[in-house]
Parts: sequence; C-alpha cells; structure tokens
Amino acid sequence: MALSKDEKEKKRFLTPMVYLKALFLIVLTVFGMVVLSRLSGGIARNEPGEPETIKSIKNIQETLTGDEIAQAIDTEIRTNETYKSTINTARQKSDEVLGEAVKLKDQAIQDSKDYISDYLYEQTVGSMINGLLEKLPDRQKEKVLQNICKQ
Repeated sequence: MALSKDEKEKKRFLTPMVYLKALFLIVLTVFGMVVLSRLSGGIARNEPGEPETIKSIKNIQETLTGDEIAQAIDTEIRTNETYKSTINTARQKSDEVLGEAVKLKDQAIQDSKDYISDYLYEQTVGSMINGLLEKLPDRQKEKVLQNICKQ
C-alpha cells in the first residue's frame, strides 16, 4: 500500500484548522498572563488601609504568644488517646525489658557463684582431700572412699 505522490504532499501540508488552534492557544496564554499580571500588581501595591485578613492575622498574633501556643499543643497532645496508648505501650515494653534484664542479671550472678564455689572447692578443700587420700596406703584409701560413698 504505497502512497502516491499527491497523497504524500497532502499529508505534508498543515490544514488551516491546525493554525487556528495554535493561534487560539497563543492568544489564550497571553490573555492569562496579562490578567495575572494585573491581579498580582494590585495585591503587591501598598494601598491605603489594610485588608481585613491582615488585620485578623495581626489580632491573632497579638492574642497568641509562643508560650500559649506551646501550652495549647502540649495540652492537646497529652489529652490525645493515641498519645496515651503509645505511652502506656512504651511503659509496658520498658517494664518487660527491665524484667528480662533483671532475670539475666540474677542468672549471671547465680552462675558466677556456682562457678566460684566449685573452683574454690577444687583448689582448696578438694585438693587437700586428694592430697590426703594419695598419701594413705591403698587399703585405708579404699575404706575411706567406701565410707564417703555410703554417705
């Protein structure tokens, strides 16, 4: 389906409707820029007398100081249910963590006590008993071991 030369040349040229649309968009853009320029010029000029919005803003600024705003925000936060539930959850979690830490500390202390008492026994009393048993004759050594094992 090859296009003939005439059809190709027709597609190459733009129709007057395209030019009309482009002209309309340009006019609309220029009109918008002019209107915005005039509107913003009226706002920027210092006109005698302040608009009501500026007066109301100044009244609000005079009535509310930084301390009052901070106090109002603080009161709002403290009465907020989400804040309260978050604080309670944080307290519960910190109590759980503290409880686990205390358990670990107690377990470590107990393990240390057991290890130290075993070590001291082996180094003092245990080595002394082993030394005494080794010095005894074999027959007496067996009797002592039998008596110890009975008890």
